[in-house]
Amino acid sequence: MVKRISLLLGPTIMIFLGIQIYQNVPLTFILFYGWLAFFPMIEIMRKTYIPTLLELKREQMVVGLMSGLVAFILIFGSAFFLLNHFFEVQSVKQLLNDWGFSGHYNWYLVVFLIVLNPIFEEIYWRDYMLNKLRVTISMRKVVLITSFFYCLYHLLTLIPLMNWPLNIFAVIPVFLGGVIWAYFRLKFNSISTSILSHSLADGGIMFVYIIFLN
Repeated sequence: MVKRISLLLGPTIMIFLGIQIYQNVPLTFILFYGWLAFFPMIEIMRKTYIPTLLELKREQMVVGLMSGLVAFILIFGSAFFLLNHFFEVQSVKQLLNDWGFSGHYNWYLVVFLIVLNPIFEEIYWRDYMLNKLRVTISMRKVVLITSFFYCLYHLLTLIPLMNWPLNIFAVIPVFLGGVIWAYFRLKFNSISTSILSHSLADGGIMFVYIIFLN
């Protein structure tokens, strides 16, 4: 039980250390993605965890693309029409600069968030943790639990970036995204669809950054 709680809270703790304590985005990446990669890899080496196959059939590709494009449009559209309500643009730019999300290498971070972040997060939450929890908990509860802890660390990043109380409401779509991607994982017995959809959703976030906050 203690190990499972630690695995659920670990990513949030890493984000808290990197963003709230050290206020450094590159360090946050190292802590956060190091955690996401370390534990599944250890269990793969011990042969106590076998990752789901990364197959991507036509139906899965269509579902992933369509759901991802909807998420992209909703994210960018919300920012386009409600930007001044969500952010104080100059304050956010200064905060990102203070965190180290600036300079020539920030484009590498953007590409990382679009391409690799969905892979790390989907493997960890929708496969590794889902398989670990489903042994003793009903699948419905597993989906809700993993989606809650998935959106928890997003809240930590949104609190200083967005205006109150919109930062609280902004994590609701993150939670729903976790539920939807878990459904894709279970429906297709593969995380490829959720990775594709997740990547396009992250692309919407990064497009907002490039257009409005860079």
